Order: sequence, then C-alpha cells, then structure tokens
Amino acid sequence: MAHSSALSWSASYTIVTSGNKIKNVSNIKVSTRLGAITKKYMVKDSASKVTLHLTRSIGAVKYQAALSAHMQKGKLYVTFT
Repeated sequence: MAHSSALSWSASYTIVTSGNKIKNVSNIKVSTRLGAITKKYMVKDSASKVTLHLTRSIGAVKYQAALSAHMQKGKLYVTFT
C-alpha cells in the first residue's frame, strides 16, 4: 500500500491479510520532500485496522497525519487524515 501527498510526504508499507483480518504489517517507509519526518509509528487499532501516525516538521512548524488501512468484506480500504 502506498500514499503520496503532493509536495508533502509519501508513505508505503506491506500488509498481509487473511479474510477480514490484518495479519502483519512490514516494510514501513516514510519520506518527505520538505522538512523532516520526526516521528512515525504504527498502531494496530483492531484485528481489521492499522494506522500509521507521523509527524512532519518544517522549521518550527509541526504537522501530524495518519494513514489508516482497514479490511471490510474482504477488501482493503485506505483513508488519510
């Protein structure tokens, strides 16, 4: 799974699923075009949902973002907040 936010940051990771469950997340990569990624961590919210949280800093300004993936009816859905 991959996400790219124009002129901002990009993230990718590999998700292994079985049925409606997320079994494993690996190969987490986050990069930024401006500033630096100062914090990143993955949370397993439930058996069917994981969320990658990240903090990006540009000078003294910090931005927080989250990229969630969840399984529903055998399909993987991704949302960005």
